Amino acid sequence: MTAGAFVLACGIAQADETPRVYVGVGYSHMTLDGGTADYTLPITTFHAGVEIAPNLSVEGRYGINAGDDEQYDSGVLVTYEVKSYWAVVLKGRVPVTDAFSFYGMAGVNSLSVDFHGQSLGWPLYTLSGSAEETGTTLGAGGELRLGDSLALTVEYQRMHEDVSGYNLGLNYRF
Repeated sequence: MTAGAFVLACGIAQADETPRVYVGVGYSHMTLDGGTADYTLPITTFHAGVEIAPNLSVEGRYGINAGDDEQYDSGVLVTYEVKSYWAVVLKGRVPVTDAFSFYGMAGVNSLSVDFHGQSLGWPLYTLSGSAEETGTTLGAGGELRLGDSLALTVEYQRMHEDVSGYNLGLNYRF
């Protein structure tokens, strides 16, 4: 399917409805590929969007740390935790029924993490620092509408080359 056909399938050519605004909250279970260890990055997300066409929306996301993860990595106990997360995505929805649709999304995001650790053997040493990466994000998901205002979402999101995971959310449309 070409990009033009996808945009038409999402309803951009039928933009005669009043744009609807929505807000939501979610939980993200992201995994950071740390090379020799994988770290779980739990994030509580808040988002707001506007439907610019019947099946096309622009959404902003902001996330806060919902926990940390400790792993042994090359003899060092390392802890990672999210410092900040934000994203702006364009979501194209393809309805399957009146209540269920699939969607794809693409946009830009930024993820910042702090890490610290301590060696478990001799020589004893500590490490600490932070890392931040801004880049593209891609994802796909499903949305189940629970009436006219509420919707549940489940999606897979790839944030960066080494960060991906699943999001579960609840949206309220005004």
